[in-house]
Amino acid sequence: MILLILKIMQILILTTFCNKPSIIHTFIQTIPLKSIHWIILVALLVSTGCTQPQNTVPNYVEAKPSFFSLRHGKWVNNKWIRRPGNLQMIHETFKIAGYSNLLYNNLPAGMQPVMVQDIYINKSLYHLLDSLVLSYNNPDIGVKYYREFWQRRKAEQNDSIVYIIIKDIQEGYRTKLGFAKLAWEADSTLANDTLLSLLQMEHSNDTLTGEVALQHFTTLRDMGFHQSAYNLLYERSRYYGKFPDPDDLAKALQRSDSSTYAWFDDNTK
Repeated sequence: MILLILKIMQILILTTFCNKPSIIHTFIQTIPLKSIHWIILVALLVSTGCTQPQNTVPNYVEAKPSFFSLRHGKWVNNKWIRRPGNLQMIHETFKIAGYSNLLYNNLPAGMQPVMVQDIYINKSLYHLLDSLVLSYNNPDIGVKYYREFWQRRKAEQNDSIVYIIIKDIQEGYRTKLGFAKLAWEADSTLANDTLLSLLQMEHSNDTLTGEVALQHFTTLRDMGFHQSAYNLLYERSRYYGKFPDPDDLAKALQRSDSSTYAWFDDNTK
């Protein structure tokens, strides 16, 4: 399953390297900071890596909301996530879902360098966040990377919201209740209900009972994610044995003539 925030958190250039056989170790100094903030936001959506549409299972329709391409697509050049309104929507949704769950499950904290999939960055998340915050609107900053990062954000006219996102995440790490405070202060009117439901299913800390599993299936079906709903029945290891009669539930799903990416893909192979 998969997961968007700022390249500050530091990295996740997953999809770019999915089809390359060799392991790629990329240091922060070699990663263009123009991608920094998309990296974290998108990282939270694609943390499990790259997958291809499954051809070994029946095909079903799958909803494709505006943010869907960030789950499987090449987000580095994605223009959608660069729009201020979309960045704010993602941020408010992540705040409600719980940045603590999303980040701690996918990126190392403290002073450790970041290693995600085949990407290695020899920088701590704390240092990167602090440096980006301090360099914002600071013409005297001597580090070329951070200066150019903010120059690009200003050129894209999204520097204000990017700064807010980075600052919020920084504050979340600084105090014990920092991320809880972000959740309390989130503006639900700006959040995306569909994305929030998907994140809550994926990152819930509650015990997955048969009743909860059925709720997840029903929610996916009702939102139009029929391929994902099918995968819960048969192709998701976490849901094994949770449905007493999966064949009967599958009858309520709409078939498709072609395969497609699913939000919840097959993780059993």
